[in-house]
Amino acid sequence: MNDEPINRKNWVLLNDYLDSLKNEGIYNEKTLLAMRKALMKFINYAGMTPINELEKAEQESFTAYLYKLNSEMTGARLEFEYRRKILEYTKRFLLWLRKKKKINISDDYIDAIR
Repeated sequence: MNDEPINRKNWVLLNDYLDSLKNEGIYNEKTLLAMRKALMKFINYAGMTPINELEKAEQESFTAYLYKLNSEMTGARLEFEYRRKILEYTKRFLLWLRKKKKINISDDYIDAIR
């Protein structure tokens, strides 16, 4: 579990996103819970920085950050497939933010998440 503070607005945006997915009825509760857990890694990465300011922030890329993370259960590095899912979920979240919340996130920033 990450003990670092997070930006409350980022957390609210994540909840709005997950609520919208729940309302669409496409995903079951188990999948939404897995998505929340995965996307919290992005929220923790952002820390106190608002999502719309991340690409200007002087910090390592999310992909590099994710590669260094260890599993909370095993203590080993995150498996490749799990990292891939986290990156996929994060891209979808950012695209949703740009479309539905009109948050300025560049194609370059989104494309760099791979």
